[in-house]
Amino acid sequence: MLSEVDILARLEDGDLKIVPFEKSCLTGVGYDLRLGDYGYSLKTNKKIEISKDRGIRIGPQETVVVTTLEEISMPKYLSGTVHSQVKRMHMGLQAVSTTADPDWVGTPLIHITNNLKKQIWLLHRETLCTICFHELKSPSKMTCVEPHRKQIDLNLLESIAQQYSENQKYSLKNKLLSKRFLVIYAILINIIFFIVVKNIMDPTNDLLTIIISIMTLGSIFLIEIIKND
Repeated sequence: MLSEVDILARLEDGDLKIVPFEKSCLTGVGYDLRLGDYGYSLKTNKKIEISKDRGIRIGPQETVVVTTLEEISMPKYLSGTVHSQVKRMHMGLQAVSTTADPDWVGTPLIHITNNLKKQIWLLHRETLCTICFHELKSPSKMTCVEPHRKQIDLNLLESIAQQYSENQKYSLKNKLLSKRFLVIYAILINIIFFIVVKNIMDPTNDLLTIIISIMTLGSIFLIEIIKND
């Protein structure tokens, strides 16, 4: 892993490029990437002009995809890993870890989730996550899978949001089906239990009335728990 000394040496050699570069963003183990100009909400399926709004508001339980301010250019002998900042995690934000392949050029896309039940505000150009650089034992001979992109493709952000929305709908549909199955299952169990008890007990017995009442209340309580889950 490269220290700030190693990173500065690679930048001076021109092998590694970070544009725009800010020396104060260097850390002992990497470089703090800053919040860029654009974002996309996977919850509302809307583009966010972060530079115009001077920041981004991330709603409760919302996931957004944002661009970093920096563009990264990697040589063949370096790879990168992106990590959440501890101070952002303390705020309730979580950045999805990702990688930068050797020979990759572009503006990183960062997925951020607000795990809290309140809105969180991030300022434009504020540090967001940390990229760590790793020197490979042997330079990679593979061609970078992702195309080199100098500018962010907003259509890419939109397609990511649409895929996320479809996955959420599918998950919700399965969850609703599971709940319906559990409700039907609970009702059937109670009907079977009622029939069995009625056949082995005297219908005029007060205990039968009490058991039926308890079963009815228990069924209602169980169904409400399943509905609210």
